[in-house]
Parts: sequence; structure tokens; C-alpha cells
Amino acid sequence: MKGSQKQINWALNIRRKRLAVWSRSPEFKEIEPEITAIDDSTWWIANREKLFVQIYYKMKADAVAAADLTSFTRIDTLTGLRFIGPTRNVVAGEVVVDEGGSMPF
Repeated sequence: MKGSQKQINWALNIRRKRLAVWSRSPEFKEIEPEITAIDDSTWWIANREKLFVQIYYKMKADAVAAADLTSFTRIDTLTGLRFIGPTRNVVAGEVVVDEGGSMPF
């Protein structure tokens, strides 16, 4: 685990408790390897009060974004990097292109 000794001790306690709760969810097995591999104490501390559903959908969205980075536009902003994805038609799943629009920044 990474962090100061105080952070590590706190994070290990949080991790044990969160995994005990989150593992009750049927979807836990889908992301168990990713969650159990997290060794950053600050991640565990920051997510100590999150519901499993919040962690699950965030991790699934991150996985989709990482797998499909070619369709995302990378934008450097003052607050950091942003990746803007294409708009998709929810029903058809097709990418919707607004050829007449401009970037909103």
C-alpha cells in the first residue's frame, strides 16, 4: 500500500470494511480484480463512504473510456486533462455527429 504509515493503517482498515460490504453485491466479481489491486491509500480514504454501485459504474465507465480512447478528443484545460467522447444515440447506439457545432470552450 502506498502512502504515509498513518494513511496506510487507516486505508487498510477502510479497505477491509468496504470489501466486506461491497462483496455482497452480485456484480462485485466483475470488478473484484481491479478493486483488490488498488494499493493507493488515498483512493481508499477518498472512497470510504461510497456505495458499491457508485464504484462499480465509475470503474466500468473508466474501462470503456480506456478501451475506446480513439473516439475521444483530448483537451488540455487549466484544471487538467479532459476527454470528450462522441454523443451516442441511446436507442440505436450510433455515434451522432454535429457537423455544424463548435467546441463549447
